[in-house]
Amino acid sequence: MTDTKVEEKILKAAKKEFVAKGRGGARMQAIADEAGVNKALIHYYFRSKDQLFQRALDSAFSELMNLFLLDITKTNSFKEMLMVLIDTHCKFFIQKGNILNFLLWEIRNDHDAVKESFRRMFDVVGSLVARKINEAVKKGEIRRIDAFEFILNLLSLDLFFLMSLPVISSALEFADEQVEILIENRKREIFRLLWQDIKK
Repeated sequence: MTDTKVEEKILKAAKKEFVAKGRGGARMQAIADEAGVNKALIHYYFRSKDQLFQRALDSAFSELMNLFLLDITKTNSFKEMLMVLIDTHCKFFIQKGNILNFLLWEIRNDHDAVKESFRRMFDVVGSLVARKINEAVKKGEIRRIDAFEFILNLLSLDLFFLMSLPVISSALEFADEQVEILIENRKREIFRLLWQDIKK
């Protein structure tokens, strides 16, 4: 097995362990067992738990950022870009299970590594969204808006729903197909609320 494949297996196992148990609760031996490698091999590739945590974190944020950038650059209008942003954001966190709770927990616990990874992603995606806003304003697609406030509105509508989804679906005893309908309806509603606010 190549070095790259070994690193990928370790990173995949590390993300699973960190998301399930947090930075403090994760154990290197559990990561080694999940990856099917010797614990000494993890230290060989990543030196320490902190370095492995940082790499796993960067990998998760990079995956989300690359999805945003790939999907956003394919859009032809701000309206289309807004639909894609909402859809990509929701799909990523729903497919990745507990990663949203993990990130919020680590940020709340004042971990600089999470803040730094988030800041880097926000800078890249935020600057692209700001550029798209300026272009849309010039084209007359939308009114003049503050990019930061727009992103906060988008995140607050998305994140609250995603965090509360397990509680809502469990409390109301929704079947899987009902949850899927709820998600699609909510994405449309989030889009409607944001678009009605900014369109010309």
